[in-house]
Amino acid sequence: MGLRLSNGQKLQSPPGLVARPTLALVREAVMN
Repeated sequence: MGLRLSNGQKLQSPPGLVARPTLALVREAVMN
């Protein structure tokens, strides 16, 4: 869960367009 919190903070800084692909990549990595 710590990774999610860290990613959330980082995603808030960059624009939503950049945050979307980042979340998708992170979710795929976690699921894999």
